[in-house]
Amino acid sequence: MKFELIEFAAADDVRERAADQLEEEAGRHPETDVDPVAAIGAAVAALTAGVRAEGLRIEASVAELAAVREPAPRRPWARPPADFRPGRFSKGDAR
Repeated sequence: MKFELIEFAAADDVRERAADQLEEEAGRHPETDVDPVAAIGAAVAALTAGVRAEGLRIEASVAELAAVREPAPRRPWARPPADFRPGRFSKGDAR
């Protein structure tokens, strides 16, 4: 691969700094500059509302799945033998 160094004029650097400054100013909100506690409270309220909505969506999905679920058919060959006693798994019980 071949790389070459590209040098930009000094005017480009000034434009970048001006763009960065505009981005910083755009990121500031008057209400957050005045009262940071209110901004944190608003952010927490927004996050809480989002989490609550997501929880309701998940709850509805689970309820829908529970309503659709049908029990699996029992297969006679999948049942344990008639003399099976749970809890005893020694070599003598193996068949």
